[in-house]
Amino acid sequence: MLAAALAAQIAAFTGTPVTLDARLAPPECRTAPTIVWIPPGRGAVSVTCTSPGWKLFVPVMGTAPVPTAPAVRRGDLVAVVAGGPGFRVSVAAVVDADAAPGARVRLRNRVTGERLQGEIRDGGEIWLAGL
Repeated sequence: MLAAALAAQIAAFTGTPVTLDARLAPPECRTAPTIVWIPPGRGAVSVTCTSPGWKLFVPVMGTAPVPTAPAVRRGDLVAVVAGGPGFRVSVAAVVDADAAPGARVRLRNRVTGERLQGEIRDGGEIWLAGL
């Protein structure tokens, strides 16, 4: 896929013109690339092509952040969840900073003091980042 065509698709998704580095030469995407906000509506998008398999992160300037109320606030006691097929575990943690729905949040294990990072998912659940 040519960088100019990719920039046009990103601009159509974001509603804001983007300029990609002219040296960027991603392989032709045989499927429609998936474009999503990261974190949602906050100034950057992820562009993923499943065939041949590549991913780009593109800053989007000039977009106004979507104001959202924090899902959690600094000092909140929360349960951080991790799991897989057939199991689910959680641990109590303290939130280190306010975070909006869909964002990553820094946490501290209430018992051990270990630093964690979680993702606030739909419904307000916080999952251990990367799982």
